[in-house]
Amino acid sequence: MAQTTHQNRSGTESLWASQTVILNYPSGPTAIRWYQMNVTGGNFPATPVQQQDWTNGGDGLWRWMPSIAVDQNGNMAIGYSTSSATQEPSIRYAGRLASDPLNNLGQGEAIMTAGGGHQTHSSGRWGDYSMLTIDPADNLSFWHTNEYYPDTSSADWFTRIGKFQFTAGSPTPTPTGTPMATATPTATRPPKATPTATAPTTATPTATAPATATPTATAPATATPTATRPPKATPTATAPATATPTASAPATATPTATRPPKATPTATP
Repeated sequence: MAQTTHQNRSGTESLWASQTVILNYPSGPTAIRWYQMNVTGGNFPATPVQQQDWTNGGDGLWRWMPSIAVDQNGNMAIGYSTSSATQEPSIRYAGRLASDPLNNLGQGEAIMTAGGGHQTHSSGRWGDYSMLTIDPADNLSFWHTNEYYPDTSSADWFTRIGKFQFTAGSPTPTPTGTPMATATPTATRPPKATPTATAPTTATPTATAPATATPTATAPATATPTATRPPKATPTATAPATATPTASAPATATPTATRPPKATPTATP
């Protein structure tokens, strides 16, 4: 059972609720039961203002997972799932204007999304987070989100979002008619990608010009003087020299002829 909806119109407070019930137990099908209860002053009534088990004229479809909302004018709508032995699970909605006769969704039912498959997983879960709510931007637009399958699979579900409004002054359609509201479905879950074989790409060699070396000037290294300690002299013992006498020949005198000086005459007085 989805959450209830509270509304206060001119001092009259109402709670709106919806749930799934089974008809002709245990054969079915299931239907949508909805209520409006007057709770003005905080008093909960013993009986609702209005109530209905919605089957769309007994068309044989199974309806379940309902959620309900009411706009600022008192117009009410319900979104839910439908299916049968011949129809895949789909998303539908129905509603009533505030001026419609009590205990009936006088605006009929419309299809928001027609399903293309169903779930085969054994968990049995479906539409846990489905919801219908009013857009706070205008208090007139209904937004509905629910589960569906475009193809049969184990548990690869999809979510669809739709938006619609009631148009005041529209004639009341028959139960099988299409309401004036138009759902705008928006897929929110991307489809599963199908891998496609792709031919490998052939590499094309490309000639590359050899790199040109660029000479780089290198600053000459600067010698750094380093003080060097002179090695310590190591004395070496030297054997004393031995004098060897050598015989010397006596010198021979060589006679030299000497010319006598020439006499110089001197005059005598």
